[in-house]
Amino acid sequence: MKYGTSVRIRQLVGRLDKGEEFIDTIRRLCSREKIRAATFDAIGVFSSVDVQTFATKKAEYVSLFSAETPLDILSLSGNVSTLGTELIVNASTMLGYSVHGQRHLIGGHLASGRAFVCEFRLTVYEDLILERTYDATTGLPLWNRIGGGELSEAYTNAILSSARTDTAPPEPHEEATKPQEEQEEDYPVEVNVEVPGVHVAAPKSEPQIIRRGRGKSEPEIPAIVPEPKAAPATKDAWQDAIRKVQVAEAKSQFSIPEGGSSSSKNEEDSDDEDEELNLKSGDLLHHPTLGKCKVAKVEDEEWVFIKVGTTGKIRKLALHLFDLKPEGEENGQAVYRLKKRRER
Repeated sequence: MKYGTSVRIRQLVGRLDKGEEFIDTIRRLCSREKIRAATFDAIGVFSSVDVQTFATKKAEYVSLFSAETPLDILSLSGNVSTLGTELIVNASTMLGYSVHGQRHLIGGHLASGRAFVCEFRLTVYEDLILERTYDATTGLPLWNRIGGGELSEAYTNAILSSARTDTAPPEPHEEATKPQEEQEEDYPVEVNVEVPGVHVAAPKSEPQIIRRGRGKSEPEIPAIVPEPKAAPATKDAWQDAIRKVQVAEAKSQFSIPEGGSSSSKNEEDSDDEDEELNLKSGDLLHHPTLGKCKVAKVEDEEWVFIKVGTTGKIRKLALHLFDLKPEGEENGQAVYRLKKRRER
């Protein structure tokens, strides 16, 4: 085991703007503030994430979960250290999201996360050195040097010298030469140690006892009078409220949306519902941001694994966030165009 001690700590507290990437923002902040050793934690909501896991056989991080949907940050913590001259931001997270009313959890190594709203706390160790080197047994860049700077060494030496002064035995010839009636009692030696950057509080004096007089009585607390309860609603009031709700529902049901009549809109929705899309492995998808992708696997008609472009990177896509429009066939495989649904 390797560890170090820090005696000089400062904390930075802040928030990310909407759309900022978490890992890059923490790295830029540490570079600007000249931070080389720190830990952090955060709360909030991500709008998109890429979570990875470490494959021990391949000795590398592989993608575990990638999505563009709101995810609650249930837990997010990590640290900042150095690998040569490079700043390393290492973070682990636990995220929660909902699909069709069901709650799901995902956790792992945070490769990237775009903030919708995010608040963080960064604890900086000014006198500590955290240096990483690649470990041959695990294939990971691990902490190899964990030590303190000049301030930590000065503080430790001062404490050790103070302990030696307090426990030093008296000289034997002094006790023999002094008469018994003139010997003075031994009192603990007070040692003042000045360490740069460390403030030592002055010893507290004996507590002062204040005695209260018995003539004065405690002030009386006025009684709390409860407010009168409101009278229960009558039958006529309930019927009037029900009629208002029914009228509001009827108006919203027969309202005409922008760009067309309600009947034509309902017909289009019914046509879309009647048309069943049989998405299967090998089909081609035109993603609005990722471009041309190939379906690798369909899971529960809610999620689909796709291969992105020519890189062959596998990503997990939530089908409920997109509308699929058929665009014919290509080399015997169906072609669909993805259009992101608007939030209602």
